[in-house]
Amino acid sequence: MEEKNFYNGIYVEDLFKGEGWKRWSATSGTRYDYYAYSSEQGDFTITQLSVLIPVGHRDNMFPDDNGLWNMIAGYKVMHGALLEYNHLTKELSLYYNNAGMRFQNFEIEVSELFGRNVWISSTMTWDGVEESPDGMISTAIGVIPATKRISDIADTVWDALTPNDVLEVGNVDWHPGTFDLQEQYYGELGVIRAVSASTGNNVLRAENSNAQIEATAHVHNYVLPLPGSSFRADVMTNLYAQ
Repeated sequence: MEEKNFYNGIYVEDLFKGEGWKRWSATSGTRYDYYAYSSEQGDFTITQLSVLIPVGHRDNMFPDDNGLWNMIAGYKVMHGALLEYNHLTKELSLYYNNAGMRFQNFEIEVSELFGRNVWISSTMTWDGVEESPDGMISTAIGVIPATKRISDIADTVWDALTPNDVLEVGNVDWHPGTFDLQEQYYGELGVIRAVSASTGNNVLRAENSNAQIEATAHVHNYVLPLPGSSFRADVMTNLYAQ
């Protein structure tokens, strides 16, 4: 999927011209991720478009008295629509509202801890998601040698993650509760520096549908961790046969 940025000379109009997949990102106070697929039909181009924004927060600035610190990272479908662009008049018309892309296997990761700080649990929740019959999610963990960063052993966080469990949505994926316990459990493999959860066959599509992961870390000596978050997904359109 082609990826561009509005601040590199790409204009909004480019979303609605030309055949095929496009992905744009823009930041203005928050990050906006635009996914589009266009189908040319003579003097018109039909485009299916979805816009995602991050939603999440840190519950507290510092860990609690037990050294526990929570982070919620999530993403929401802000807009979804089918639009028609007229190449002759340069006019853009709304064809159908709330008719955006389908996002399956929507996986959210949080990382990267360091030192004696480790992830000890994660939970995926959602709202407005089109649930599959089983409604199950999958989780993954990044077990990294204790003296290493993820960037030392993998090109991306995704490369460092390995499958861990299959759960019902809302259930907690538990791990050993401290750095020392994880070293005992995983041995030379290391400790958990990243966690993720995926929606599996459950679909984000409707406007305001969202999924999020709540991750809890055990923090040593109350040193505030500054983890990041990202997502990946299978993106599907109605404009051509899958």
